[in-house]
Amino acid sequence: MDDPQELDYSPDWIHLRIRSYMLQIVDAILLAEAGRMWERMRDILPSTKKATSQSWTSEELRTSRLGQALLTIADCADGNFIEAEKVHRSIKRAARMLYGDPQSENYTLPPDFHKTELGQLFHKAYSHLYTSKDLLTAKQAYSLLGIARQTLYERRDRGKLTSIYWYGELRFLRSEIEAWKSQRDQRQPEAPTEEA
Repeated sequence: MDDPQELDYSPDWIHLRIRSYMLQIVDAILLAEAGRMWERMRDILPSTKKATSQSWTSEELRTSRLGQALLTIADCADGNFIEAEKVHRSIKRAARMLYGDPQSENYTLPPDFHKTELGQLFHKAYSHLYTSKDLLTAKQAYSLLGIARQTLYERRDRGKLTSIYWYGELRFLRSEIEAWKSQRDQRQPEAPTEEA
């Protein structure tokens, strides 16, 4: 990704593809994260070392892996056709980079994430990837699974389910719920049949 020719979104082409208000959101996220990275570097350096402040432009930050992931998400959120798997990878990459647990491969999105600019960007992209038929409400999901509502939310909170705010209402991917149901059904022993 160091070679500009390998970029999905090159500086020359980006303004033709993504609208300026989407770029402003991406840039605000990148600049905030660059500032936070400097804080982390300052806090982890040995006491005999001094953290030097780096100042990159928004255009430079867009060429980073995080920048490219955010641009992919913004491109989809803007209504352009992007391969669904690429958008999913970009969302997972951005979530891991911004909210990752350094002790594991997981990440935890903060409470009310869907109300943040980044959360709204994620969910706008999701709204272009899925139709209402692809999604289930929480009640539909836990009823289909035959589980308590709390169990559904705990699994979501552990990052095992994708939660999507479809026009402000929480939804779950039907495919993930059906896969979970299939796993649960396979683990449950069959009820003994009565012989005549």
